[in-house]
Amino acid sequence: MAKKLNPVPTKIIIIAVVIAVIVIAGALIYYFQFAPQGPQRPAEFRLGAVLDYTGWLAACAKAEEIGITLAVKDINDKGGLWGTTPIKLITRDGESTPEVQLRRFRELFEVEKIHAAVGTCHAGGAFALMKESLSAGVPFWPSPFTAVAALKKDERPLWSFVSMGVPWSVGYAMAYFAIKELGAKKIYLHVASYAWGWDLRDGAREAMKKYGGEEVGYDEYAAGTPDFTPFITRIIAAKPDALITSAVVGDQPTFLKQARELGLHEVTRIVIFTSHLWLKGVPPEALKGVYAVISSYHDLPAGLVDDETFRLMRAFTDRVIREAGEPPDPYTITNYVVVTTIVKVFEKLGKIENIKPEEFYRAVLEIGEIMTPRGPVRYTEIGLPAWKYYFFFGIGKGPEEKTYIYDYLRITGVIGGEEVLPPPALLGY
Repeated sequence: MAKKLNPVPTKIIIIAVVIAVIVIAGALIYYFQFAPQGPQRPAEFRLGAVLDYTGWLAACAKAEEIGITLAVKDINDKGGLWGTTPIKLITRDGESTPEVQLRRFRELFEVEKIHAAVGTCHAGGAFALMKESLSAGVPFWPSPFTAVAALKKDERPLWSFVSMGVPWSVGYAMAYFAIKELGAKKIYLHVASYAWGWDLRDGAREAMKKYGGEEVGYDEYAAGTPDFTPFITRIIAAKPDALITSAVVGDQPTFLKQARELGLHEVTRIVIFTSHLWLKGVPPEALKGVYAVISSYHDLPAGLVDDETFRLMRAFTDRVIREAGEPPDPYTITNYVVVTTIVKVFEKLGKIENIKPEEFYRAVLEIGEIMTPRGPVRYTEIGLPAWKYYFFFGIGKGPEEKTYIYDYLRITGVIGGEEVLPPPALLGY
């Protein structure tokens, strides 16, 4: 006959259950908070921004800061990442020089322990920070346009995407506009003698090759040129159907004022790439009749974009005017998108730390198309966005046409999608 076992006392069972619960809870706490590969969730998401508050790029830094801070506010008003983790924005002054920008970036990840970074208005500085991000171990998204060289497959960190784009695309859009919208056949290229001008030139030549433009003149000028008279004289002599000039920032008002004084407007159609920041410095008399390409504009005509994009652009513009006193620059609206997109990627990953470039890259591509105040956008494998509305075309208004202080352009057209992107083969893909 089998021996009857004595029942385990209830008190011992309770003690065993309590011990098991404590062990399991301790293991879970360790996994989620301390394990090296666990989905760690710090109390806050620390976003760094290198902004050039001083130096020649200060106005651009202010435009970027407005977009960045509005994005942070909107995300934090919803509780932060996942609705639980607020963003702390930490900024440093890059002083408009790549050396200082690099030093400030290092301060952000070494001292402030940031989880991601954006910033600078300097293309060369942005490229340096992109490469430094690999040593820092945190994703960095440039705020400005960057040179094509920064997007080369063997140069670009996988987790860096350039939301403004590259000057190659700018040149492509300018030539497209000149040929398809203005009917130009003979085109004169006038570009700055550094990466901005050279990349813009190459994009313009690609569009000319595709759509049938003939290059009838070419000049390079140094940034900061005080007197464009010799260049303008040569352009007038060539009598092109259209002039594509890469003159931006301070060179833009200088060139356009001298072009008006010398009668260039009477000989050819001038095509510029511009922004709100630069247009503020151009007298209406010099802007009148100038054809412009711009990344985004605060006063679009109804019907040019889809209804939802029009509504979002209008709401964002009104908000920036209320809070900053003037319309948003393309750098403002695009950097708003930069921050909100980065946050979407972290939320998709489900963690903030211990992130590898390749997994961040995959998450960006997997997000697909997103709606933004600049319209729908989808990021591509070459590190560039495919904006549905990449560039708008317009014509400058003279003093008699303006109805308010920031009434610079009459927008007439738009181009978007992957057509304006450099071919992957150019970047080594």
